Amino acid sequence: AIGAHNLALAKIGLGDLEPARILLKDSLRARLELSWPEGVVFPLEALGVLASGLSRHETAATIFGAARMLREPLGLHEEHIETRFRERAITESRAALGDDAFGRAFEAGAALAEAAAVALALDL
Repeated sequence: AIGAHNLALAKIGLGDLEPARILLKDSLRARLELSWPEGVVFPLEALGVLASGLSRHETAATIFGAARMLREPLGLHEEHIETRFRERAITESRAALGDDAFGRAFEAGAALAEAAAVALALDL
């Protein structure tokens, strides 16, 4: 699951989004099967980055909101490369949607249960 996730990040960095999509979905499913709550956050955030790259900015904002709410109670540290990807995608999605629409989508994501956030991400 971790190897697939890291390879997906490399693919995103190269702009190779379709293989990244497959790898991230596989990583997320594997982490769910392992009942690894901490592990779900990372591919979820990366799928938000992917959604932004696919110009699905409202979905990206919603996934980012959900991931933030899942991350906070777990006290997870942020990986530098993932932070860079995520912050760039947030900036792009916010610019595409406008501050208000981005904020509404982000807050809607923050209100989602984990299962709903995962379903949204897997629908990419």
